[in-house]
Amino acid sequence: MTPLTWLCCQNARDLSSIDGNRVRAGALIRSDNLDQLDDVGLAAVQAAGISRIVDLRSTWECETYPSPFAKDERWLNVPLTDATDPDVATWDLFEQYRVLIDDYPYRFASAIAAIAAAPPGCVLVTCHAGKDRTGLVIALTSTYSAYLTRQSPLTTPQPPSPHQPAPSPNSPHRTPKPCSGFCGTSRVSTTERRPTYCRQG
Repeated sequence: MTPLTWLCCQNARDLSSIDGNRVRAGALIRSDNLDQLDDVGLAAVQAAGISRIVDLRSTWECETYPSPFAKDERWLNVPLTDATDPDVATWDLFEQYRVLIDDYPYRFASAIAAIAAAPPGCVLVTCHAGKDRTGLVIALTSTYSAYLTRQSPLTTPQPPSPHQPAPSPNSPHRTPKPCSGFCGTSRVSTTERRPTYCRQG
């Protein structure tokens, strides 16, 4: 991963070096909360050629710490957590991850679909700290990238294996389409509890 200099963001990284360079440089970036960006940082984001911002934060977070791109058509809120979820904040981190993935796989599917179906350009995946939720989605996306079509906006064309024929046009592995339930504008709620990972104030 290549760290990026987005002033006031501490965890912005280009992911072109993961997965054997399957992901093209400038195609997929992960970061922490964009509401921290100053004018210089915002200019750096604009210069990156972002075509889709996949914001994984809850609706409460998006209301309390609004993204500077919230009214931009490139921004999509695909929350991985919901106010009605059991509170597992005191659990071991591994168990928190397990519950998220095992109990809510459709949320992760929606996030990956939003990445795969993005317009040509760079996709930015972000959450509060750019580590846990973003890390899970990026890990799953990296794993799934082997099955994305060669026309995917994220992947570098890979030569067919000499032991395996090239995929046919009728291959079942196709770029997924966004799930309408999670890829639209977020609902705004003032009743959600304050997540423990959110900064105070």
